Amino acid sequence: INYHTNQKVNSEGSWVKDLAVWQKTGTEKTLRVPAFVKAGAILPTMKIESDTKDVFGHRQNSKSLVNDFSVKVYPHTQETSFTVFEDDGKTTEYQKGKYVATKVSQTQEEGRTKITIHPSKGSYKGFKNRRNYVVSVFHPGIKASSVNVNGTPIKTWNQEGDFVNISLSSLSSSDSKTIELQ
Repeated sequence: INYHTNQKVNSEGSWVKDLAVWQKTGTEKTLRVPAFVKAGAILPTMKIESDTKDVFGHRQNSKSLVNDFSVKVYPHTQETSFTVFEDDGKTTEYQKGKYVATKVSQTQEEGRTKITIHPSKGSYKGFKNRRNYVVSVFHPGIKASSVNVNGTPIKTWNQEGDFVNISLSSLSSSDSKTIELQ
């Protein structure tokens, strides 16, 4: 799947030719490096902060960092999983075991996609146990009819283009979350 356009690309390891790498917007051209995603992929994502740190490591507007756990899932009938590792982003304490690992798994069968965010393991200074979860599921050409979390229907989801976007607010990272999409 072409990450930028969401178009399916059939390839068995051969070269993909005639792929546009320059995107033209008005009079500007932007280089867009080809990126492809295999069915079954689980990609961690993050919000890019508009206010970066200065040379002394301070934010100009003193905003705190977003603590959302965010992934994009490209379902497949074969079960796959990915473990997201997080640390404080400032020190090398991860080398001493100060990090959090969260496994995410997915499978798809008979028109249903099941995604499980397993309990997080570990800790680091500043880690907040309660956080928001944002899951974007590649669901091309099919209108989703329902989303359940741990067996309960939710309304905090929408479908934009080829993705179903699911938002879960202030949940414990110690608990398992099973999302079922139909």
